Amino acid sequence: MSLFSWSDEYSVGVSSMDEHHKQLFNIINKLYNVMKAGKAKQAIIPIMEELIDYTKYHFQEEEILMEKAKYYGLHFQKQEHMKFIFQLQALQQEIKTEHNNTVVAIKISSVVVNWLLEHIIKVDKRYEDYLKTNVTQS
Repeated sequence: MSLFSWSDEYSVGVSSMDEHHKQLFNIINKLYNVMKAGKAKQAIIPIMEELIDYTKYHFQEEEILMEKAKYYGLHFQKQEHMKFIFQLQALQQEIKTEHNNTVVAIKISSVVVNWLLEHIIKVDKRYEDYLKTNVTQS
């Protein structure tokens, strides 16, 4: 079972970035599934590390793509990315202090899915047409 299912409405028109976004949701779905199975306590720390590492990788790749295209919104994107990494790191700290990891897992799932959907739809979609015409698909 999944917390989130990918839809073409979330596509940003750049196949590599769509694949990255799908992978981020796969990680969130993994967290959701272990939580539903009652295994959040054992699995939350490694899944959170995977989420943070992959998010950093995705943001770096996305920013490189934008730099190559000389995308006008790069500075704003970098700010948004940095804020989200800080938010993920704060949630990671919360895992260490909260005794009920299921509660934290629910919070993480909610925060991350909401942020990603909002970010993809309201921020990343802005670069769709620009990158399609200024960067070769990868």
